[in-house]
Amino acid sequence: MDEITAGAIVDSSATQFDLTTAVQFGYEQYARDTRCFPVNYTKASTAGTSTYAYSVFGTSSAGKRIFELRYVAYDETRLGRRTLDQLDREESNWRWNGNGTPRYWLPYGESTLMLYPTPSGTDNIYIEGWQAPDLTAFDAGTDEPLIHLSDRYLLALRGAIWVAERLVNVKNNLRYQMYETQYRQGIKEADMRINGQGHTTIFGRESESGGSRLNISSTILPPP
Repeated sequence: MDEITAGAIVDSSATQFDLTTAVQFGYEQYARDTRCFPVNYTKASTAGTSTYAYSVFGTSSAGKRIFELRYVAYDETRLGRRTLDQLDREESNWRWNGNGTPRYWLPYGESTLMLYPTPSGTDNIYIEGWQAPDLTAFDAGTDEPLIHLSDRYLLALRGAIWVAERLVNVKNNLRYQMYETQYRQGIKEADMRINGQGHTTIFGRESESGGSRLNISSTILPPP
């Protein structure tokens, strides 16, 4: 990150990364680190089908942005969570058991859930979890992230970290360490506020009137 110009992050020879990509990455990582976009969806099950990709919940684009589930219910009854190893230990013949009313849900790969037993009916599956932001709504200079004003500088910090990891030199190594420390501290306090552990001022930038307004045309400045 030797130079940052309007719309591009460059080294001494050529453009390496555009500013939009860097700050979008910061936005998505912030959302994952703070779990600030909770979602819930309901979908009818299919008799005889045990696995359901996240993308079938809600719209396809919305479902694909789910990165973690915290709760699954079937026919308004909460299901226990298991892993494949746990189910193997508890019910060694579970793969060959017949269909029925699900009692458990299992993470099945990166973006799919499995129900066991396999549903024999078409009752609703209800899920709660967390979703990454829609980056197609954050790709123009006038777009703003859907997070608290006091946290928006964290997107710039995370974007700068992303760039420093890819433009390796002595200056950027030092910047990386400084930005990483600031980001982790800010994320820790944002997570406390967002997830119900109390109201926290982040680096004295809490007020709506005086908070930082970051959009994707903002410039990420190197330290003095």
